[in-house]
Amino acid sequence: LFGYNNVAEMKQSENLIDGSYARTFGYETKGDDGGATYKIREATVDDTVDNMTIIELDSGLIAELLTEPIMTTKQFGAGVNADADVLKKAISICDTVIISTDMVIAPQQIEINKDLTIDFNQHKITMDDNNNVSWANLIRCTGNGEVILRDGVIDGNSEGQTVAVVTNNTGVLVTSGKCSINNMKIHNCLYEGVILNGHCTVEINGTEIYDCGRNEIAVLSWDNLTIDNCVFDGTLAGGENISNIDIEPYEAGSYLGNANINNCIFKGSKLHGVATYLDVNQ
Repeated sequence: LFGYNNVAEMKQSENLIDGSYARTFGYETKGDDGGATYKIREATVDDTVDNMTIIELDSGLIAELLTEPIMTTKQFGAGVNADADVLKKAISICDTVIISTDMVIAPQQIEINKDLTIDFNQHKITMDDNNNVSWANLIRCTGNGEVILRDGVIDGNSEGQTVAVVTNNTGVLVTSGKCSINNMKIHNCLYEGVILNGHCTVEINGTEIYDCGRNEIAVLSWDNLTIDNCVFDGTLAGGENISNIDIEPYEAGSYLGNANINNCIFKGSKLHGVATYLDVNQ
């Protein structure tokens, strides 16, 4: 096992041979949260060099990342490789992903359909300012697994824009499975901060959702919803901000589930803190 301060130093090494192992103490610099262990081997036709899980050495050999259930985005090269590529790769491999740096990601890139925890580690993911995308969701939870989002910020990056710019700009869309949102800040989403629209169970705890253009949360179809100790504020929203929470199962086939909202603060909406609309024709 050979040790190196960072990936660049490992790539330049003349000591590594087929079958040996390397340990880095950082991705870019020593101690940057990107230290990892690699197996050194000959490349095969199935290998794709991505500078995340497969890194080409100057010698022509490759370093294959030895993955673990819990890993940081820096171990996949966050800050060097494209943010969306890094997060998608980490999600595909790990059970828990720890965000190492603030990230900027275009909409419709991050879909989660497995059991997964994303620990934002007090970092922020900002939606790329390309908001001219219909149903521009930053994070989509579409599988039957349990997703946990915790301890960070989601920024819709739509400050000063109006709802008419795009059909939808949403921080988190949940259509199935279970999603827990804990100790987060979700703001500046052009449409809603969070949307529930399917057979899903959602728990939101200790979270601030604010300054979204239409509603902070839209509940369109759901099985179970629990909201505890949250703050909703539409004061600075660029759109109409109709309600902080809009419970509106208006489409044919919508599911009306259980909803419990406890110990929350509502302010800044133009009409309601919590609005309910049940279409008698559905």
